[in-house]
Amino acid sequence: MSAGKYRHRISIERRTDSFDGYGEGQPTWDALVSNYPARIRDDSQREFTSQMQVQSEKTIRIEIRDPRVQITTKDRVTFEHPINGLTVYDIRAILGGDNIGRELTLMCSEHSSE
Repeated sequence: MSAGKYRHRISIERRTDSFDGYGEGQPTWDALVSNYPARIRDDSQREFTSQMQVQSEKTIRIEIRDPRVQITTKDRVTFEHPINGLTVYDIRAILGGDNIGRELTLMCSEHSSE
């Protein structure tokens, strides 16, 4: 894949919990990698039935090359779109890309604020 296809700039963040004065864990997200080139594709939108309600889930494919850090499914991806603003993606799976060892494909879903 040519480098020109990586036109989106993403950040990969890892969750760490800090404790407040009451001893409750407060999630904070620390950037592992910022302003990293990637390719974001919205491949499909599927509907499924959960608890007798029709819901819709988008599958987002994010392709990156030569990740500088070890990425896990507990991490998340943020993307600042110039028009739509900040979008947060939860990583569901990590797949080897076409050039195994040099590329990764992150299968994600858009983070819900619920």
